[in-house]
Amino acid sequence: MPLLNIFLIIGVVALIASFFTQGRSAIWGGATAGLIVGIIIGIVKQDFSDILRAALIGADVGLAAEILSIIGKKIGRS
Repeated sequence: MPLLNIFLIIGVVALIASFFTQGRSAIWGGATAGLIVGIIIGIVKQDFSDILRAALIGADVGLAAEILSIIGKKIGRS
């Protein structure tokens, strides 16, 4: 379970960071996509314990996309 704790911490940080972005957020999009994938995997495997993990991984991927977007905008202005 330590891996889930790491995803939980990073996922919560990602969701908190999403409140500081303007307009649409890739973090919420990633969390939603992860939630949908987690539900599908849960239905197929008949085990719904991976839904939270999938949503948190999606939020983490969204945070990475958001950071890359911010870096790209800053490089583009130079």
